[in-house]
Amino acid sequence: MEKLRTITVQNAITVITFHKKPILDEFCRTVDSVVQAGQPPARLWDLSCGLELTPSELISLASYARCRFHQSSRAAIVAPDDLTFGLFRLLDVYRDDGAVQQVIFRSKPEAVAWLSKL
Repeated sequence: MEKLRTITVQNAITVITFHKKPILDEFCRTVDSVVQAGQPPARLWDLSCGLELTPSELISLASYARCRFHQSSRAAIVAPDDLTFGLFRLLDVYRDDGAVQQVIFRSKPEAVAWLSKL
């Protein structure tokens, strides 16, 4: 059975790597895992595998994440393909709450460099 995702900590950055496109419930369970583990406030969400959520699912995900992540933090999203990049741009609009600074990148090295500037 192929793993959906891995969560590691590298240089004080929590790296969440999805190995296949997550559905909404899987993404929410991953958010829960990160919160419960008390991971560092710098998070890199690697969605190089892509993402396909409907607009209503994006709104649900943004609302869920806003309720779960309360502390000030930074989130870098790696979305190299156009669809995933665009979906996360929409999510960014719905997610904005002032507590989490989120930026979408096309490559992992760019995302790591931004998160390392804490």
